[in-house]
Parts: sequence; C-alpha cells; structure tokens
Amino acid sequence: LSLLLTSLLVVSCAKDSETPQQTPQPDIILDQLRTQACLDTGVEEEIEVVTWNLERFPRRGQYTIDEVSKMMKFMDMDLIAIQEIKSTRAFDDLVKDLPEHRGVYGWNKYIRLGFIYDTRDLEMIGRAREIFVDNPREFPRSPLVATFKHLKTDITFTAINIHLKCCDNIPRRADAMKMLKDFLDKNYSGKNLVVLGDYNQHLTNTRDNTNM
Repeated sequence: LSLLLTSLLVVSCAKDSETPQQTPQPDIILDQLRTQACLDTGVEEEIEVVTWNLERFPRRGQYTIDEVSKMMKFMDMDLIAIQEIKSTRAFDDLVKDLPEHRGVYGWNKYIRLGFIYDTRDLEMIGRAREIFVDNPREFPRSPLVATFKHLKTDITFTAINIHLKCCDNIPRRADAMKMLKDFLDKNYSGKNLVVLGDYNQHLTNTRDNTNM
C-alpha cells in the first residue's frame, strides 16, 4: 500500500497577531461563526486536497450554498472530499457556481459522499464508484472511490472518501478500518492513494497505539 504524499494543509481558527494575512479573505459568516481564520489557500505547484463534512448540506438553503462557494473559491484546492450531501440539487448548484469545477456524488440512500475537483488541475479517470455497499454495519455510508490525474505533475492517484459511524460505535469503526485496509492492500498495493473523510474519532492516544 502506497500513500500519496500531498501538500499538508494545517488550518486553525486561532488568529496569529504576529503574522499578518497576506491574502485578503472573504467576509464569510456561516451559522453565526466567522470563518475567515479557518481558511487557507492552495499552492499552485502541488496536489492539494481537503476533506469537509458540510453537515446535511445545505442546512440553510441558498445561504449555505453561497457561503460554502465563497470559501471554496478562496481556498482554491485541487480536490475537495465532501461528506453529508443531503440535497443533490443543492450540490449541483454549488458546483455550477465554481468556475471550471466538476462534482460527483455517490448513491447511498441515507446521505451522500462526493468529490469536487478543479478541471484546470485534475482529470478524473473513468467513473467514481462506491465500495462496501453490502456492509452497512461497518459502512453506513458507502465509501466513494475516484481516480484522478494531476495535469501539472502527470501524477495519477486514487482518492477514497469515507464517513465512519459516529459516537460510541468504536467497534464498528475499528472493523471498518480493518476491512478498508484489507481492501486497499489487495487492490491498491504500490499505487498512489489518499484516504479522505470524516473518521468520527478524536485521536487522544499515542502515535504507536492508535485505533480508529
């Protein structure tokens, strides 16, 4: 199993008063939370990916679509993995508002996963597909898999978007991760791969003793 090393986007909502912002940030307030300090911008020469749980998108209708669109335009990422798409129509409207972007989502009946990608940087190879559709205990939201070619570096990689069960369902998450690892070892050994999504787990133990 080979993991693709991409640019690492470290984002904090705490502002550093000693480091002035070099790029003007949009005036964005979503669900009464001012989000400017939580945003960062991409780097042109690298493959930039980010994961984002939009929480039953769009919670506040067109207002949510507009504000999320502002954030995505500002961040200017190559690939965004989305969790909790409640309305596919709203997702399509969001993608239409992003210049030169395309979107794809899964077919899960409960709530969907999706990808939004910048066609100036990425080309999707083939079609996206869902895996573990017959394993609702471990994966109540079937992971979404898509393969992309980065046009500037000619690197091909596969992205897997996951959204594991929340709350106190640790055995279910643990079983899901074991199943996913076996699947990746069998099907993607030696290939460029990035696993994105909402693991629904706070990592509080040591690096050498971490279980999802």
